[in-house]
Amino acid sequence: MSETRQVFDLPVVKYEVTEHHAMQAICSCGQVHTGQFPAGVNAAVQYGPRALAAMVHLNQNHAVPVQRTAALMKDFFDLPVSQATVVKAAQAGADILQPTVDYIGQAVANSTVAHADETGIRVVKKVHWLHAVAISSTPR
Repeated sequence: MSETRQVFDLPVVKYEVTEHHAMQAICSCGQVHTGQFPAGVNAAVQYGPRALAAMVHLNQNHAVPVQRTAALMKDFFDLPVSQATVVKAAQAGADILQPTVDYIGQAVANSTVAHADETGIRVVKKVHWLHAVAISSTPR
């Protein structure tokens, strides 16, 4: 006979830094050749895609205000970020999603039937309206 007990917990999560080096070499002809950085590594210092996604997720999906999102990044991951970085990450996410938004808008415009509905959600003790549209799958 035995007795078991389980404890569910979270791992310690801390950010990590990856440093990339672009090596340079001088050819026998005298020309200097420089290696390339990986795609997306565009600045001397920048936040990676997982850090940016966490900011966008907290701010947009969970409606955490910009200031609190920056504070949570520090509290959860010991990663200090500015409020401007949170705003920039959200805008970059919006830019990435824009083609999808345009496609959905075109699908609504081309549909034969569109059913629109709205529901109230509270943001900072004030009711805001969330609108949804369902369309037929038969184009005009």
